[in-house]
Amino acid sequence: MAEMLTYANQLHSLTSGRGIYSMEFSHYEDVPGHIAQKLIEERKAEKEPGKE
Repeated sequence: MAEMLTYANQLHSLTSGRGIYSMEFSHYEDVPGHIAQKLIEERKAEKEPGKE
């Protein structure tokens, strides 16, 4: 999904504004372990008192 956030701009640039696309949900997948751990650590840091 993260890759799709910049796709519209890239497509627009590559096709001089003529390209179109659509997205359709396919399925869920497990998050890879290293990414899950990073997300957990970031969330813990957000929840620490005094952190804004």
